[in-house]
Amino acid sequence: GSLTEAKDLKLELYDLQGRQVRQEQLGRVNDAFQHTMELPDLASGIYLLKLSDGKGRLLRTEKVEVLQD
Repeated sequence: GSLTEAKDLKLELYDLQGRQVRQEQLGRVNDAFQHTMELPDLASGIYLLKLSDGKGRLLRTEKVEVLQD
């Protein structure tokens, strides 16, 4: 999927057991956006970040590492 036009986007974060640990609606964004998630309640480790559009189509999946102090 392309992120070139503005879309309603949803971010979902899953642990490696497949449990959803966070979900955020981003509203309308274009291809040059940044988003910061505060995750003080999550343990350090690897998570899957899923980005989908307003119609529920998966646009992207990324592995992300959460590092807590």
